[in-house]
Amino acid sequence: MALFGRGPQTAVLAALIDGVRGGGGGGAVLVRGEPGIGKSALLASAETHASALGFSVVRLFGEPARTGVPFAGLQQFLATVHRLTGERRLSRFAYLGRKPGE
Repeated sequence: MALFGRGPQTAVLAALIDGVRGGGGGGAVLVRGEPGIGKSALLASAETHASALGFSVVRLFGEPARTGVPFAGLQQFLATVHRLTGERRLSRFAYLGRKPGE
């Protein structure tokens, strides 16, 4: 999907994804802005790129009602990993970058 005027942002996301595939590690990106400027379309483009390279993609969404819940995003992520893999213990360790037993 080509995004009009989003070449630099698309390139940054693609480079991060390509770096993970090449063994160079990952990164984090904060995408923010006013409603309707194309944040979701930009991330959908990155998702398409990652999926084409064989990555599994997990989507998470912020919920205003949970802004006071500590680590709400992490909880949502781990619940999603558990639902996809059926392995609750492994998902906690995967987030921490360790293997069970370490």
